[in-house]
Amino acid sequence: DTEKMLDLANANGGYVITIEDNYGGGLGGAMADAFTDSGDAFPPPQMYAKRIPKSAKTPQEMMKMCEISAQDVVNVVMRVLQVA
Repeated sequence: DTEKMLDLANANGGYVITIEDNYGGGLGGAMADAFTDSGDAFPPPQMYAKRIPKSAKTPQEMMKMCEISAQDVVNVVMRVLQVA
């Protein structure tokens, strides 16, 4: 629900990112629409599978190929917090 998403974002000082293990347009798109419709000036950073992984031998390799690995999440969070 939009109001709850916005309340959560406000409670966290606007620090919000979305992470999806599918292609964009899901939760990230809904959050971006909610921020835009509410008049807030920024859409949250969206992390999602940007391509279909090939030849991944482990789930970790697949997440890395999709740019949603743990390290990718850390990098985006550090950028959002402006410490990287």
